[in-house]
Amino acid sequence: MMDRRPAVSFLPTTAVLELTYQCNHHCIFCSCPWENDTGSFVRQAEMTTAQWKAIITCLCGMGVTSFAFTGGEPLERNDLAEIVSHAAICQTEHIELIEGALVSRHAAPALYLLSNGRAVDETVLTMCQRHGVQLSLSLPGLETFEQHTGFDDADKVLQSFTEAKHHGLNTVANITVTKLNLDELGARDLCRVTGRCGSNSPESISPRWPRASFCGNVGIVSNRNRANAGYC
Repeated sequence: MMDRRPAVSFLPTTAVLELTYQCNHHCIFCSCPWENDTGSFVRQAEMTTAQWKAIITCLCGMGVTSFAFTGGEPLERNDLAEIVSHAAICQTEHIELIEGALVSRHAAPALYLLSNGRAVDETVLTMCQRHGVQLSLSLPGLETFEQHTGFDDADKVLQSFTEAKHHGLNTVANITVTKLNLDELGARDLCRVTGRCGSNSPESISPRWPRASFCGNVGIVSNRNRANAGYC
């Protein structure tokens, strides 16, 4: 019989922390509700460093085992390193089902940083290396990068993948699929280039359903073993 025990809380095991409204890109596929001019989201004051640290501690006590830091652009916060460092020293209960038995161990949560890559530098990479943070960088196109983001810095993102590899980091290329970059994806240019530059998951393509006008966008999630396509 499978082992059973009461859950620590009703919460999922992963918490996505939107640390800031600020962003240094102007992506046409942005899904942040505060960027929707026709929405009803009301911006309030951003939470302080102490508040974020207290919430992370609380969530660890409630069974959350991984944190994804995002925004906006999380690197726009000057205190990001302090928040990440605090999460890295927290302890949470990891529960695994092994041969029908629940096995519990206390360890630090898994940490992920989701960034557009524009502000990634040596300091950021060293922080990720020190705390075992997986780095996910947005690359919605090569030729179409500027059309998607408002800035012509695809080469900067690719360079960040290369530098992250030199630091021994696990990285993911987060590729938003739109009508503008379907041709690039069809030729698999993005996957090949990110792989050559050092991405550990050059074939990991994450859909993000936009608030913009791409009603015919295709969302693709793929890995080396499968490819699933869906239409919004």
